[in-house]
Amino acid sequence: MKKVFLVILIAVLCFSVSYVFAGKMTEKEQKLITTSQVNEERTYYPRDLRPSLFNLHFGYPYMAGVTFSYNLNPMFAIGVGTGAYFPGIAGGMHLNVYFLPTTVTPYLSGGIVFLGTALQSMIFGATAAAGVDFALNNGICLNLGAVYIVTFAESESTFGTAWGATKNNFNDLGIQMGVGIRF
Repeated sequence: MKKVFLVILIAVLCFSVSYVFAGKMTEKEQKLITTSQVNEERTYYPRDLRPSLFNLHFGYPYMAGVTFSYNLNPMFAIGVGTGAYFPGIAGGMHLNVYFLPTTVTPYLSGGIVFLGTALQSMIFGATAAAGVDFALNNGICLNLGAVYIVTFAESESTFGTAWGATKNNFNDLGIQMGVGIRF
């Protein structure tokens, strides 16, 4: 009888000590546990676990610039960006919609953009984009997409590109790519 009592006492102490040292689980840990893995596919919400994204952006509308976006939930993100639109500057705001809560997800984006070739020559336009976002390990992410940009007014000077000058307003389809980190 003493041996059974001693075994039960040791078992209770071992389990209670491990519970005391383990501490409480965070909300992120609980989400990882509730969204278990199936068929080796990670099904947690990387855009919810790390909602802020700092992105080096290449292509329309910022050409060479940076963007920052914040996920309001796993599907919607709002953001701002700025960059060098050769030979001027570009800035804008956007809204992204992610369709899947997995690490690889298609997205749609829309926003407004301000383009300028000189201080007296600022025009604004709208952008619509579609692409794929890859949320890799440790917060690293890649995104690739196509974007359509349209300006609503004419500029006083022409926009310069590597291929020469373009007309004063334009409707153009291009690509965009980003390399970023989520935190």
